[in-house]
Amino acid sequence: MSDAALSPGLWQLAWRRLRRDRVAMVSLSVVCAYLVIVVAAALGWIAADWAREAGVNYAPPGFSGAPPSAEVRVVAPASVAVANDTGIVDPL
Repeated sequence: MSDAALSPGLWQLAWRRLRRDRVAMVSLSVVCAYLVIVVAAALGWIAADWAREAGVNYAPPGFSGAPPSAEVRVVAPASVAVANDTGIVDPL
């Protein structure tokens, strides 16, 4: 055999080329950050209670009108279906 230098492996050459490209390294760090978020969410470290209902569906906003302690009544026309006895109009 000759004393020719062996070529580094394919993955080592690819990693060298990737490290020289700044945009590729920034993109790789963004992808790694997303993977960390996915793993943390899967383990329940973040967003563990995202499916918990926090409010009433189709409720009128309480921050724009009367104070939260006051009762808000929405009067629906006779031709519009009311979702329940609270007077909140069903948009569908």
